[in-house]
Amino acid sequence: MPLPATYPEEWIPSETLTRPGGVPLHIFKNKWSGKLALQEGKNGGLTPVSTDKKGNFVDYDTGRVWGRDGIVNGPQPLDPDWASEPTTDAANLSADPGLDVMPRAGVTMTCASSIKPEPIAWLWGGWLARGKVHVVAGAPGSGKTTAAVALAATLTIGGRWPDGTKAPIGDVLLWSGEDDPRDTLVPRLIAAGANLDKVHFVDGYTDERGRRAFDPSTDTDALSARLAMMNPAPVLLIVDPLVSAVAGDSHKNAEVRRSLQPLVDLAQIRGVAVLGISHFSKGTQGREPTERVTGSLAFGALARIVLATAKLPDEQGGGRILVRAKSNLGIDSGGFGYDLKEVELEAYPGIFTTRVLWGDAIDGSARDLLAQADTQDGQDNEGGSRSDVEAFIRMCLADGPITVKQMQAECNGAGHSWDRVKRISNTIGVKKRKDGYQGDWKWALPRVQESPKGSNEPAKGSKERTQNSVHSLRPLLPLHHSTDAVEVEA
Repeated sequence: MPLPATYPEEWIPSETLTRPGGVPLHIFKNKWSGKLALQEGKNGGLTPVSTDKKGNFVDYDTGRVWGRDGIVNGPQPLDPDWASEPTTDAANLSADPGLDVMPRAGVTMTCASSIKPEPIAWLWGGWLARGKVHVVAGAPGSGKTTAAVALAATLTIGGRWPDGTKAPIGDVLLWSGEDDPRDTLVPRLIAAGANLDKVHFVDGYTDERGRRAFDPSTDTDALSARLAMMNPAPVLLIVDPLVSAVAGDSHKNAEVRRSLQPLVDLAQIRGVAVLGISHFSKGTQGREPTERVTGSLAFGALARIVLATAKLPDEQGGGRILVRAKSNLGIDSGGFGYDLKEVELEAYPGIFTTRVLWGDAIDGSARDLLAQADTQDGQDNEGGSRSDVEAFIRMCLADGPITVKQMQAECNGAGHSWDRVKRISNTIGVKKRKDGYQGDWKWALPRVQESPKGSNEPAKGSKERTQNSVHSLRPLLPLHHSTDAVEVEA
């Protein structure tokens, strides 16, 4: 059975029915969603269909039925046997007893026993999965878009991921409402060693009224249809910024979920990993990372994996980090250090851009790792020096535990933000306990057990607080085309 040129290998030939007159009916099955489509003749388009209880193929939008004998029937009335207690309207319908047709509209169900378990199709194990929506968020200047471009470049050449594992080769699709491909994105791709023949930009939408800018809030279904005609189909779609896919209020849960559903469907049906880029909201330091993503909590809830980027202060070793803040598909901790290096494109003298230098793997929860970056360069959004606040806390607690009410009074008198004092107190290990059932909450400095004299070893029971820090960054070897890379199956 020939596969239509306009429909790539995501549609698998299933069977062929012979029609009177010799024109065959080709049935195809989508390898990702399991849905069926029918093609009349050799060059016809694909029509989505389902099967009724007798195995006939039905287009429920039009009611058209293709029988297994090859005979095509027009729109059919509702079969009164479909419901156990037919309604008055259904009882008066004269259904063809030879056809078993489902209602043209209604709820469909699938029995669990008919679903074959499938493994997650990882592009990068634990980090990027085909058929899923991902979000990468961070503060401005943390390098989230450059990091996303570096990951895309790795896919186009089958390079190495930051953990050293091998990437498959695949095409990448990008839409950006913020960066120009000519002076920003393409130079970054070149610096990252990407195969530009495998990178495509969404740059517009055309209809009978002419050409206009692509709008992800209204054109995602059209994009999905265009992806179906690409051969090979892309394995990664980057949307920057993701909030542009929301037509309504991006802070309303229902509107965000409704607006992002077409992207979720596109990822599942086309087998593409969707990576949406977002920002952190101001004044959200110390919160759970998924709660810091700009807009409704639905952005973080709908994504199967949420990544976060941050820039570390010099006192923590500098550099940047990429951490895994949430994963519904595996572990949700750990990350990698990285930094940005300015380079001049060798083939284009005078054009400068940035590229990523990946560092070592880091351990810890995203919340703890990001806490180190909340006071970049000793400052935060509330002003002042972090070291001043730390010194203030230690001074207040130097003579022993004090109640929270006393601590708040001291804080107000010194002109510090209470939220900021609480946040920094957690990072320096302040102990917080309650004296009895009706007692007050108190703060106290952690006990420090001295090491044996002359010993450089930490005291017994103490832990190094630098376990989540990035102390050095190692440049990644220049990207190159892998000789043993395998083209990813679309």
